[in-house]
Amino acid sequence: MVAQGLVYASMVGAYLIIIMGLAVYIATRWIDDPGDFMLAGREIGSWASGFALLAILMSGGFVPAIVLHGYLYGVGGAWFFWGWTIGQALVFLTYATFWRRSGAYTPAEYFEFGYGVSGRLAVLLASIVAMLMIAAFQFVGAGALVASLMGVDLFTAVVGVGGITIGYTLLSGMWGITISDFIQAIWVMVSVFILIPVYLFMNHGMPSAAAPDISAQMMQWPFGSMAVASFAGGTVISIVWQNWLLANSPYYWVRASATRSEDALKKGYMIAIVFSAFIAVSGAFIGLWAQMLTNPDAADQAFGALLANEVPVWLGGLAASGVIAATMSTADAIYQGIVNTVVRDYVQRFTSINDRNRLLLVGRLVVVVAGFLTVVIALSYPGQLGAMIAFAFAFVAPIFILNFDAWLIRYGTKEAAVITVLVIIPLVTYWEFYSPYIESVNTLWVAGAVSLVMFYGISALVRVTGPWWSDSVDNLGDQLSADIWQQGGD
Repeated sequence: MVAQGLVYASMVGAYLIIIMGLAVYIATRWIDDPGDFMLAGREIGSWASGFALLAILMSGGFVPAIVLHGYLYGVGGAWFFWGWTIGQALVFLTYATFWRRSGAYTPAEYFEFGYGVSGRLAVLLASIVAMLMIAAFQFVGAGALVASLMGVDLFTAVVGVGGITIGYTLLSGMWGITISDFIQAIWVMVSVFILIPVYLFMNHGMPSAAAPDISAQMMQWPFGSMAVASFAGGTVISIVWQNWLLANSPYYWVRASATRSEDALKKGYMIAIVFSAFIAVSGAFIGLWAQMLTNPDAADQAFGALLANEVPVWLGGLAASGVIAATMSTADAIYQGIVNTVVRDYVQRFTSINDRNRLLLVGRLVVVVAGFLTVVIALSYPGQLGAMIAFAFAFVAPIFILNFDAWLIRYGTKEAAVITVLVIIPLVTYWEFYSPYIESVNTLWVAGAVSLVMFYGISALVRVTGPWWSDSVDNLGDQLSADIWQQGGD
């Protein structure tokens, strides 16, 4: 085990040295101003955009979760990633190009035109809370994987993964994130979702109901042993809803804003959708092999147990380094979203700091603070990986409603935006930790239903009574955003 841990550590260390070297190169050659750091000069092409979308999910939080769902539900576990595929397809068909066309760096910047300054600040708060929680979820998953493979404690693993991710984002910004995402997405797809299934098939055959731990229902397409619909977690409808919420996360807006054109963005989404459909099936079967071959202490540890005991050290090392690196790509994308949100929606909007060097410094300081908070949250969360998915994504619910309203309905008010955000954050926290109904009603459904009813209920009331407060919009910034708001999402 010690020798195996050293091999894993060496492979992961070698990859991280390379990726940090790339970050230093990009920081010294490509980052000249805040636009380069925050949006890569809006020069991201279709293939880089597509694989960057994939890299968000192929990470230390999501890869073990993909395998976990296959381990628990058999072929029905594919719905965990098919849910993401459907969520991305829905965003692609609705407002992904609208995000790019808006000209805005962040959702909050754009929403000011419809919901005023107070609405912008509310979205800023919701965005930061959501992104911190989602990044923490990544570190929980990656830390557990590193701890099980390398024989270190969870604290050391989480701090190590977090520290490297913070350092990488601190140096290279959006350019570095995009290039590393492209590399990491290919690395994980090949090492985890192609090479591991090929090796397991050649040595153990296909999983089947003949295996003692695999039921016949787990092998029945298309749902396996997963329930289709209920308000609890771990059902097909809940997973699709969960991933549609994820697709509305602020860092997806940031990625859309950084693409070269609407056409490049469309092609990028199509690339991600096609490859994700394959990954879903492969991940479900890896979970079935884990069910057949391993006996982990907890279901969350199935992927780590499979790597540690059932594949060659070199392949386990490739997969582990890829997953840990992809965790960096997801977390650094989230940090980039936080940087853009804080710098664009607070510093540039409400302070006199306009010098590009000072803005770059502020952006990098934000990375450090956000990284510290993320690590603290990851170490403090008492739940397990599966539970944390719903908790993290539930904070996106108000942003989902605002995105949909800004794109199509255009009925909401600033009062509704502010109050909905201020209610959802404590409500989600209470429901996850203290509600006696958490086992029967998933946090995602509570957050979504309350956000929808509150936002449109309060908006209707405000339209009857008149505005409850006034705030000025005296610094509209990008005129393109103002024009798009007037035109609507079409």
